Amino acid sequence: MNDDGVTGGFNFTVRNEFSDAVTITDVSVLPEDGSIDLLSDDVGSEGRRASELYVEAEDGNQTFVDVQTTGSEYAYLGPRGMTLSTERSREEQGREESGVGLDPVPLTTAVGGSVDVSPGEEATVEIGEFYRPVSGPIISDPVDITDEDVRVLVSYRRGSTSGSREFAVTGDYKPSGENFPEVTITDVSRGFGQVNVEGTANANGDSDLSTISGEIVYASGLVRGETKSAAGESVAEQFTIPGFGPRVVAVRMTVTDADGNTARDVYFP
Repeated sequence: MNDDGVTGGFNFTVRNEFSDAVTITDVSVLPEDGSIDLLSDDVGSEGRRASELYVEAEDGNQTFVDVQTTGSEYAYLGPRGMTLSTERSREEQGREESGVGLDPVPLTTAVGGSVDVSPGEEATVEIGEFYRPVSGPIISDPVDITDEDVRVLVSYRRGSTSGSREFAVTGDYKPSGENFPEVTITDVSRGFGQVNVEGTANANGDSDLSTISGEIVYASGLVRGETKSAAGESVAEQFTIPGFGPRVVAVRMTVTDADGNTARDVYFP
């Protein structure tokens, strides 16, 4: 989060389950909301919280990938997302505010080198910040990424072979406060061609519950689910969602009260 007060980036951890070290070479991102197609760290320096991509291994080894923008320039994600390489500096598509819109400009990346992750150890990956183009005098608007889902692909090199892992980083709609509802996933099980999700929700305020939904998220970003009506101050609900369980990367349950306040719980299988 920078001076605009909006949490425009996110972080996650990856773990090396191999018996030898791996080198993180690329990280690709694609927001599920196609209107989010700009990326900029919005500062002039480089490194953690100052570059579009920052990676740090458990042993302290770290790197960054910085798209060289000015205050009015943004990296362009596009419909296929954007890949940031920790090993190769290259030219990227960009957008620059012209006063009446966003004009295409070429941008280059600066890289700090690759990061090795030892067997059994983790690395933290940070990405940000995301923006959405808007019309009028404000050309771009910072996105609160805590309310969004993003597809992520982490590529690595292991000896002479290369590989990648794809997953979804899901938004956590779980605000705090006595007037907001709460929801908790209590059980997730996989059946033949389906995923069973159970959970409970409480209104925690003057307003009764309105709806509750259960969803499964695939690595591709595909979301399947169901929404049911909810009444009263509390509810226990079960969802049976058709889907192939082994490909599911996240399970979500979301509740909304009659005033429109929303909370979400996320379970990662």
